[in-house]
Amino acid sequence: MVNCIHWLVNAINSLTTFIRKVALTFRIINKSADVIVIDAEAFDSLVNCIPENVSYEVLPVRNKKELLKKFSISFFIHLFVVRMRSSKRSFNSVALTALIKTYHPKVILTYIDNSSTFSNISNYLKKYKFLSVQNGTRWDLSFPDQPNLYFGNYYSFGLCEKDILNKGEHRFDSINPVGSIKLGIFLEQLKPQLGIERICIISEWISQLSFHDSKHDTDLDEIYTNAERDMFRLVDEYAHKRNLPIVIAARSKEDSDLFDQERTFFLENARSVVVVKPRTAMYSSYELAYFSSLVVTLGSSLGYEMLGVGKKVMFAIDFKGPTELIFRGVWDKNYVTHRLPDELRLLDNSKEANFNKMDCVLHMSEESYERLTAEARNYYMNINKNFLPQVIIRNDIHAILLIGNSSPNPRRHSTP
Repeated sequence: MVNCIHWLVNAINSLTTFIRKVALTFRIINKSADVIVIDAEAFDSLVNCIPENVSYEVLPVRNKKELLKKFSISFFIHLFVVRMRSSKRSFNSVALTALIKTYHPKVILTYIDNSSTFSNISNYLKKYKFLSVQNGTRWDLSFPDQPNLYFGNYYSFGLCEKDILNKGEHRFDSINPVGSIKLGIFLEQLKPQLGIERICIISEWISQLSFHDSKHDTDLDEIYTNAERDMFRLVDEYAHKRNLPIVIAARSKEDSDLFDQERTFFLENARSVVVVKPRTAMYSSYELAYFSSLVVTLGSSLGYEMLGVGKKVMFAIDFKGPTELIFRGVWDKNYVTHRLPDELRLLDNSKEANFNKMDCVLHMSEESYERLTAEARNYYMNINKNFLPQVIIRNDIHAILLIGNSSPNPRRHSTP
């Protein structure tokens, strides 16, 4: 009798396993996933934030053709239920909500932190934990014409983002100032080498072609380009007088049609020794900046990342053009630079004043520079070299999933 019961139990288990395999094969049901990732953009960086022993699914929301491949019979069941409960919502929002429900996740994660998609679905998936990771500077989120977004538990560069989100009346559950995960990955992979006595300019050059692209703000692009030109001329003359070489961390890739234009933009009036380096790999610009003795930028994310790890950085976003166009009548204070020490701010095109500032920063001791920039680093790029952002986020996801209290599943994943 006991043997018969064992046989029956084993037979039922085998049949259940077989049915599930068939169902998965023919997309009758979806796989489950501990973590759902909204948007495949930059996932090669975000994957470092997902613990090794949890399952995840990436939803390529910008690629409808790839997203359709994730549909299943259970999706259509959920779609019907969600539509019945939310008849006034757009079909895209309803479909994405239904698709997420088929995976039964505990965490919904995105690296596209200013995503309206991520924000919209949060209104209908209350029981899930929403985590967003900052992917770039977000000054524009404070502007009055921006839609109000939801950021969930937000892993930001620093405390500045709290001021920015509050100014723009956005919603969030918590602000976790951990720094940049790209910077964290770079530091994790960093191989020690000697620094080079040179100035690195982080290019924010914009192609003239974009001035005629309806997706771009022509006035803003042109003013940024003029500010970039003024900044380069200033730094180029300083480097010429101080006999220092300049390396440009270009925006364009070497095989891009734009690289020759970008190189010409910098080289046509150069007086010092200038080398323009294209982007050749994910962190090639990071290496150029990290191993230089002084970094100069208008106001790039990479500039703030270098500030966060104690590199000597000068910011030129306070040049008259960008400041007046972007911030006039919008901010009561210039969030981009108001917490930076005056020594790090190139305020105008006055050669003598700015040359003195660059001399001061370049020859300052590391200890003095660290004390000078402590508040700014905390506010703009609060990274801890001993506890990197990707590690913090992984640990937080572990805690949410309570991995320690259950047997971990083998890592399963599906990317587009």
